[in-house]
Amino acid sequence: MKTLISGFDPIPPNTPLPDQHIGAKETLDQTPEAALEHLRSELDYEILEMRRVLRVGGHAVWRSAAKRPWYRQRFELAGFKGE
Repeated sequence: MKTLISGFDPIPPNTPLPDQHIGAKETLDQTPEAALEHLRSELDYEILEMRRVLRVGGHAVWRSAAKRPWYRQRFELAGFKGE
């Protein structure tokens, strides 16, 4: 069994984004399994919130030492265009 070190451990590419209509707070008070899933998808909640508050055509910028960071696919899955 894999143990998570942080909420930002790589998420498998085939994992869908969380439901946009269920916020991060709604997953905290559920079962321990739901709380663990919340930790795994915390980055997804943050990406969805960025998408929600950015105007159409807005930009989200991040810095990484990696040429293709693992979380880029999470941004692209949420509709951002990686360049």
